[in-house]
Amino acid sequence: MSPWQRKILLRHMLYDDKNKLIFCSIPKSGSSSWKRVLLALMAEGKIPADRFRDLYSLPTGISLKYIHQLPHTAIEYRLKSYYKFMFVRNPVDRIAAVYSHKFTDFPESMLFKRKFGPVILKDWKEDEYADVEERDLVEEAAFEQRNISFEAFVEYLIRTKLQVL
Repeated sequence: MSPWQRKILLRHMLYDDKNKLIFCSIPKSGSSSWKRVLLALMAEGKIPADRFRDLYSLPTGISLKYIHQLPHTAIEYRLKSYYKFMFVRNPVDRIAAVYSHKFTDFPESMLFKRKFGPVILKDWKEDEYADVEERDLVEEAAFEQRNISFEAFVEYLIRTKLQVL
């Protein structure tokens, strides 16, 4: 594994020292639910589980601990001695979930649409339009209507080799 791959992998690992667990979080595979389970374990029943619904607004004194924030020796110790687990999902289901969550009408998806929408639509079906100005107008209209098709999204993933998201 290259240093870059290791760095990315470690950024997805959460740990719990009390229960000696490491959870490798994979986006769009139920990872938010498992983060809530880890938080409930860390709280030892002292905080009601419903307080963990919003992972960005946690009760004082409780936080997710990411292994990449530790010194190298502490990371190595935990990787060798803690129980490690992860959950995976069918890749096609994950792609559909990302598209559904990021490119449909969820309010929180607007920032994602603004960041990736123009990039996805750039060069999309470029050959269909003989006139560059016509293509630009069509792309701009599609983005303004938040109309990034599933087909365009998948083409983008193929072009970028899935490394950007």
